[in-house]
Amino acid sequence: MDLDVGSLVKKPVRQSAIINELPKFDIETYISNYEGRTKVDRLLFIGQHCPPLAEDAFRQAIKILKESSDIERYKQAVQGLQSILPDDPQAQIDEEWLEETSKKVAAGVEKFEAQLHSYKHNLIKESIRMGHEDLGNFYFESGDLSNAYKSYLRMRDACTASRHIQDMTLLVIKTAILQNNWTTVQQNVGKLRAVAATKEEEAALLPKITVAQGLLALQSNNFHAAAKAFMECPPKLEWPEIIAPNDVATYGGLCALASLPRKQLKDEVLENTTFREYLDLEAHVRKAIKHFINARYRECLELLNEYKNNYLLDIYFTEHVEKLYQAIRKKCMVSYMVPFSDVWVSEMAAEFGVSEEKLQEEVEALIISGDLKARIDTREKLIITPDPDEREALYRSVLETADEHVLETKMRLFKMNMIRNGYKNKNPDESHGFDGVSGGAGNILRDAINNAGPGGGGRRGGFFRDRTGEGKASQTQPH
Repeated sequence: MDLDVGSLVKKPVRQSAIINELPKFDIETYISNYEGRTKVDRLLFIGQHCPPLAEDAFRQAIKILKESSDIERYKQAVQGLQSILPDDPQAQIDEEWLEETSKKVAAGVEKFEAQLHSYKHNLIKESIRMGHEDLGNFYFESGDLSNAYKSYLRMRDACTASRHIQDMTLLVIKTAILQNNWTTVQQNVGKLRAVAATKEEEAALLPKITVAQGLLALQSNNFHAAAKAFMECPPKLEWPEIIAPNDVATYGGLCALASLPRKQLKDEVLENTTFREYLDLEAHVRKAIKHFINARYRECLELLNEYKNNYLLDIYFTEHVEKLYQAIRKKCMVSYMVPFSDVWVSEMAAEFGVSEEKLQEEVEALIISGDLKARIDTREKLIITPDPDEREALYRSVLETADEHVLETKMRLFKMNMIRNGYKNKNPDESHGFDGVSGGAGNILRDAINNAGPGGGGRRGGFFRDRTGEGKASQTQPH
């Protein structure tokens, strides 16, 4: 998978738009698909970007965080609730919990570091590996992803089996995804497949590998590669700390709709038995793809717009929604024009639900970018595309004319060479051949004209063209 490494540097999620309308999901049902840190991350993101769901999202996040040791995100959730309900009891920092949890975190770090020091003293690699993992897990649960990542990396030198390397690499990838550190994800995804010792191990790792590759491609705006990766994800994905099966359907389906041609959408998406299980979880994505395949472009775009708020509230998808929607809309407009030689601006504007002025601006942009071969008749309000048959006939006529000129030039050179070499008519009664050249010479030239064909390609009769394109006379001489 070719990706732009420069676009994968560690970066925060871009500031997303505020969604003032309710999405088409129930927040409790939606969030039940996730576990661990990503569950809280998604709740906080919804609370920050969707005022109608903010209170519910922040309350759920506070409840989960008070059962953890993640102090910083607890403060973040409380501040979020405080911004909308300043007098609510939950919108006040629980100082007692804060002090108790701080002491618990400090004691835990001290405990696991002491254990690790003891393991290193005994030089037992397996114990050292487990010590780094335990310390990393504790940092992870406390919300300290930076130190968790460092601890997981230190496991590498103590790994004694391929299974250990697999576990360590998965921990590194998971932490890097949650940190939005896509360069690290890229560096480790390939290693994960390489360390699988058996086909069974590779099959077990494949769901997480394809998901990581898909997210990686998505973050670099490579929608085609993202679609391919998600569509290859085997059924029964279990990685709720990062992604839900519903997300595989959404990410893969919309990236495919934006980047794959109609036939591939039918063959590789709708008829893909593996990916079909995911699409069944998000029926509207499958329906939108069917609308496009059946040239029902308005229905396709309207359905996607109904679910747009859902996608804008997804932490991994939000910054790509506008680009994907623009790509899908452009694709629909270009596909709409394919069967027609000309279309009324008013009709196309009605089909795509915009004013004639807006439609004309969009078509002009497609023409300028080269995505649509057409011109706009502003007087008649027509969008006109060239007839493919007329264009092909014109090209063919030009090529044939050029071949005729080349052949005529070769024949005249042939005639000059024959005269220079002293060919004479030994049979005065024989009719003249090509352009006044009589007898055997005329017959040779006549054969050259009849057999060389346009362009004189290949060795035919008395004339052929070599690989350099230079015309040569046949070595066969008349007697």
